[in-house]
Amino acid sequence: MTEQGATELIRILIVDDHTIVRDGLQALISAEPGMQVIGVGSDGVEAVEKARALDPDVILLDLLCLAKTVCRRPLRSKRIILLPVY
Repeated sequence: MTEQGATELIRILIVDDHTIVRDGLQALISAEPGMQVIGVGSDGVEAVEKARALDPDVILLDLLCLAKTVCRRPLRSKRIILLPVY
């Protein structure tokens, strides 16, 4: 909680190679109080670049994106949630 008593937003980065999944997750999260989508990406390279630039609290990351790129480059976040491929 902040000094004024308001809850801090959980800042989320969404990375998935399917547009419909990214859009759906963004719509669901945006409707929730206390959560904010601060960025979206479509592959592991974008995941690394946006994570470094935006410093999200949580990254929702498609497992396939992880396997393709992120394993070779460090990815920092307070929490990373892997989304199943199927």
